[in-house]
Amino acid sequence: MSAIKERAGGEAGVKYGMKLRRDYVRLKSQRKQPMRCPKCGKRTEMYRVAVGIWRCPRCGYEFAGSAFSPKPYGQVISA
Repeated sequence: MSAIKERAGGEAGVKYGMKLRRDYVRLKSQRKQPMRCPKCGKRTEMYRVAVGIWRCPRCGYEFAGSAFSPKPYGQVISA
């Protein structure tokens, strides 16, 4: 068997189309970028607790953002 090279977004498969795979790759890379915590100010990778709820791993601060990226807008969940 020969090794098959897989492009980014290849785990979605052929059936979903190029546009959806491109959007998936963009959202996946955007989510992993480090951002500044609204409370402690440290630059770190935020973790998604649920849809729209993000947590800073250093201080434990939870805040509301968008569903796929931790842009801090909206209401604060816990202080």
